[in-house]
Amino acid sequence: MGVLVLGIDGLGSEGLKKLSEMGYLRSVDFIARRYFRATAKTCFPPQTVPAWISIFTGVNPGKHGLFSFFSTSRGRVRIHTSLDVRFPYVFEILSMLRRSVVLFNVPLSYPFRLLYGVGVPDWLAGNGRIVVRHEKKNIIYDIVKESRPISPALKSVLGWQKFADILEHELEIRRWVIEGLLELGYLENYFIVISDLDWLMHSFYHVIVKGNIPKYVEKVLRKISSLIDSIIKRACKRNMDIIIISDHGFKVYNKIVFVNTILKKLGLARGFTIRRVASRRKSRGGLKTLKIRRKSSSEKVLEKIFWFFQKVPIPHNIHRRIYRMVMRSNIRLFVDPDLSPVFSLLNIPAFFIGVNRRIRNKEAYVRYTVKMLSRIRDKHGRRLFSLVATRENIYWGPYVRRAPHICIFGSIRARYLTSAILMAVPIIHKTTNYHDFDSIFIAKSEGIVRGHVGGRSIYDVVPTIYALLDIPIQKGLDGQNIVNKEVRYADHTMRWKIASRIFIKTLKKIS
Repeated sequence: MGVLVLGIDGLGSEGLKKLSEMGYLRSVDFIARRYFRATAKTCFPPQTVPAWISIFTGVNPGKHGLFSFFSTSRGRVRIHTSLDVRFPYVFEILSMLRRSVVLFNVPLSYPFRLLYGVGVPDWLAGNGRIVVRHEKKNIIYDIVKESRPISPALKSVLGWQKFADILEHELEIRRWVIEGLLELGYLENYFIVISDLDWLMHSFYHVIVKGNIPKYVEKVLRKISSLIDSIIKRACKRNMDIIIISDHGFKVYNKIVFVNTILKKLGLARGFTIRRVASRRKSRGGLKTLKIRRKSSSEKVLEKIFWFFQKVPIPHNIHRRIYRMVMRSNIRLFVDPDLSPVFSLLNIPAFFIGVNRRIRNKEAYVRYTVKMLSRIRDKHGRRLFSLVATRENIYWGPYVRRAPHICIFGSIRARYLTSAILMAVPIIHKTTNYHDFDSIFIAKSEGIVRGHVGGRSIYDVVPTIYALLDIPIQKGLDGQNIVNKEVRYADHTMRWKIASRIFIKTLKKIS
């Protein structure tokens, strides 16, 4: 029978309700109304990489070790891969137990360390290749060979209308591929993630909520909805257990809080640097990172202009224009991390605050920063931040010390979003679509109670999969299974570590 785990990136309860009212995602809404449904809290930060890894490992980032897209160890910046994940994925354990799996666009599953079945790389894998490890390899490969990942960064190169045309075509190919895979009865368990909806939400969530959607966006939405409906119908035809999960929801934020500007006013951040936006690979559409370089003459002029705007009062709309100009350019204004005892990191948006490694009494700086930022209110008496906490209060596990010292998130209720860019003012008004902590958790199985059960966690997905497949649940998971049955527990990690080491050694020999 097997399990279908369908991940829909960026689909929250509010988004599902609005899209279903407009006639999209009807199969998802059908299952949500008639079977198990809950609002699942995601991890911190509510971002693609840590959230999807937490969903498919069943543990918080303090146990799997990844807190963002990028690794910055030893002065090098690179995108994480599956080899950086320190806890076994559920599909790796299934592969170890010779339970066949299909991995399709699962974030940070590539390279496929342990795989019995077929793996189609996600869009973060760049030029990753399709891998088939199964007795019926030729038949499977004939179906998946046409599948190619597409990067969301292409929209900044081509514009949304041309990018939408590419998405339409790619979604048609993807539907044909996934339908073909679902027809193969000897492939048991499917892990499929649809990323395209998240890309739409980032640009158009505020108009989707209002119901005023451009026609080229409607076309892509119809293709996404048709693909998801087709996947669910075929899984129902095979009488599979179905889990539908998302990594986060979306909210419309109308103000941006510049954390480094506030830290500078508190005397914790100092100096000024310019960072260049660079693609991680030369091909267009690559995921972007940020690097420090020597200042050019034009950047020195920009620095003087910036200092001028800090000292001279100017209208608020001018600050908005400066921010818009900076975001459209290939540079970012930032504090000097070498001179600053405390500074917000340049992830997008600013989720973390770090303490300078040269500071001896880091704990005192952390306590003072948390206390001061927690007290800040706007002119209406509302908090600027809904979360300001030390990493030890957010994470637990052996890799907590890999996280930056302080976790921070803007006030969701007051619609504040944080940014690490250094500006002359602490707050500007700007409408932005971004993530929140509420994801969907929907399930269809005979062993799972029906109805709306309130709040759950994304960590509950993995123990539920183990229980549905009657496999002993991995010890050390952070969630609870929702299946109404007695379960057993086991530790699969030793076998997983040995098999992973063998794969890494083989990979090094090949490269």
